[in-house]
Amino acid sequence: MIYLGMISGRVPIIPPFGPDHHISLDAGVVPFGNIFNMSRARDLMRYPLLEWRDVKKLPSTSSSEIPLPEEREELGCWSTRHGNDPLPLRVKWVMDHLKLDISYTRAPTEARNNPSDGNDDFLIFHKMMQFIFPRKPRPPPNGHYEIMMESPLGRRLLPDEHMSCFDFLYYVTTGETYEYKFAWSPAWTKVATHLHFTDDLVKMVEGYLARAFGTSENNIPQFIAVHIRRGDFANQCWDTPGNCLAPLSTFEKRVEKIRRELRDKHNKRVKHVLVTSDEKDPEFWDEVQELGWVTINHEEERTFKKYGEWYLPIVEFVAQSMAVGFVGTHDSTFSLVSARRVEDWNNGPTSYVQHFEKE
Repeated sequence: MIYLGMISGRVPIIPPFGPDHHISLDAGVVPFGNIFNMSRARDLMRYPLLEWRDVKKLPSTSSSEIPLPEEREELGCWSTRHGNDPLPLRVKWVMDHLKLDISYTRAPTEARNNPSDGNDDFLIFHKMMQFIFPRKPRPPPNGHYEIMMESPLGRRLLPDEHMSCFDFLYYVTTGETYEYKFAWSPAWTKVATHLHFTDDLVKMVEGYLARAFGTSENNIPQFIAVHIRRGDFANQCWDTPGNCLAPLSTFEKRVEKIRRELRDKHNKRVKHVLVTSDEKDPEFWDEVQELGWVTINHEEERTFKKYGEWYLPIVEFVAQSMAVGFVGTHDSTFSLVSARRVEDWNNGPTSYVQHFEKE
């Protein structure tokens, strides 16, 4: 969203993170600026950035109160859903928090990566930019736009010219499908690499790491971070859930490869390993302990009680960003972003294990 704003000459107004299938609906929302250092990002990008809380009075992030109809602002937005998908993506909890009532219009077919494919998910940044450029944008291909879906309150507004907004931008690209997998992705090189964490969050996670490694906050050892995604990936095993997943020994070998690279190319001898995973099986964690690897114990830390559900993953991806090397799970966005941070911020080597990879 920020990159699309930059190339179209618009000021990004960043929404909070809303609960999704990895976070319970009652977890509330988390403002973007509670996680990322906005002033540093503005300086590094040399571009203005705002949050919704900068432009509008909002309720508490933990509030579950549904706003009254008269409290909602009407707004017309774009939906990026492909031509054969009849429904836009409505994130109810975020819309309630922002007190919005949104009508959706499907993004023009001409902005898609493959306009002839009605199931094509991908939009092209610079093609979409033509339709939202503030001064003399490209006109509707057929002379007019049609409402895809009216708002929950029955309003039918075309996309707002002053405030351009979208339901879902995961599949926007410069031309390569899933291009965020590549280090050259403009959304990464121009934006995401500059989104460092807040000083308070870094300080808090340094405390977590010190306790995990049994050191002081001023003496945290260099470490390799490992992210092993298993939970929902286990459903891809065709016979018995979980039996196709890469064993811990495969990750162990990849850690040794990263250790050698750190020693040979970076003159670093790294002993310590920090593991994060969504695995629930106690036997898995017993194996981790037998390897001498450490993890963040959220139960002992009382993370949920102190900070809420959102901070379970937040603490972990901040910790991963401090590693000098990284081993992740292939096709996990969580792993991908952490690997990019280790590469860009710490000049560290990274590697991925296919989730079905055996020794």
